[in-house]
Amino acid sequence: MPDRLFPPSAPLIVFPDGPVSNRTRLGRLSQLRRLGKMHGRHGHGDGRTCEGCAHLVRKHGHGKSFLKCELYDVKGFEGTDWLAKWSACGAWTRKALTP
Repeated sequence: MPDRLFPPSAPLIVFPDGPVSNRTRLGRLSQLRRLGKMHGRHGHGDGRTCEGCAHLVRKHGHGKSFLKCELYDVKGFEGTDWLAKWSACGAWTRKALTP
């Protein structure tokens, strides 16, 4: 994995230890690339997670729902799915409260 994926000030992301399948390992690398891209563009979100961000939206399709970040390349495939627990980027914006 290249050293330049995250800047030196990037928070360390630790995955659970234990044996994992190649598919799981590739999925984790994909997650790191997506987070690295967002943190590279917008900086880091001061310890926040994506959960409370206005850019995190729920898309529906094929009888399921998926979380996507509007600032990332939103497409209809698994490679652009997002997790609310991921560390937020610097473009984090509080969701508007709905009455």
